Amino acid sequence: MSGKKFYAFLSASALALVIMAIGCKKSNNTDQVTNVEDISYGKENARMEQTLSDAETFIDQAYASRFLNLKGDNVLGSTCASISVDTATRTIIVDFSLQNCLCKDSRYRRGRIICNYTKKYEDTGSVRTITFDKYYVNNYAVNGLLTITKKQNTKGLHYDIESSATLTNPDGLTSTSRKAYQVRSYVTGNSSADVYDDEYFIDGYGEYTHTNGGLYTFSIEKHLRVNPNCDWPKEGVVEMIQVGQAPRLFDYGPVIGCDRKATMTVNGSVTDVLMD
Repeated sequence: MSGKKFYAFLSASALALVIMAIGCKKSNNTDQVTNVEDISYGKENARMEQTLSDAETFIDQAYASRFLNLKGDNVLGSTCASISVDTATRTIIVDFSLQNCLCKDSRYRRGRIICNYTKKYEDTGSVRTITFDKYYVNNYAVNGLLTITKKQNTKGLHYDIESSATLTNPDGLTSTSRKAYQVRSYVTGNSSADVYDDEYFIDGYGEYTHTNGGLYTFSIEKHLRVNPNCDWPKEGVVEMIQVGQAPRLFDYGPVIGCDRKATMTVNGSVTDVLMD
């Protein structure tokens, strides 16, 4: 979705609020936010994207196989994390306990991911609601809500995803927040129970607030290509815009292998980024 198309989705009142909020903060934040060397806002948005995508993957894996693929602890009955799937109440809980649990992607997690769903989990039209309970990823506190609706039409199987989430930094003093509407469409793997053979595209748009209060709109200009076996999207381009400023392009790179490298481009100037 292009930046121009993205603005068509925003109501006039919502856009006015964005402009007002940024106008109030401009004198304090413009120098920091628009500096191409400050790549933190691109990394923060990428971290949010990965954190929420991983939560969906864990819930899918918990339902499909009743265990998680954890680092060095990959069997049913893992002491690092427990799975509860109650089809009667249509509830799935992934509990990493109160101690940090080392996962397959070398990230540490603790706390719970909770999913409630309507209909049967696999049914078209089923709505999944994901929330978090004292959930941390690498000591970033995760709070928020994901609403995921499974759909099937002439374009094939896809999921509509609405999210509103906050990541609080390990220091507990600053946070990143984001509201987004996205569509996840499968390329391969959806017919098997193994979520790690899945590959899908993510497209969409939203609003994002930097830790220093800077407010952006963002849209995925080239779909994110995701495989749960890779710790970051394999490719994709996200455009981030602060009203009155030049667009920022966060590029996950071409789909060659799997690495943590990305770039941020502002006014033709490119800065390398290492995602975490």
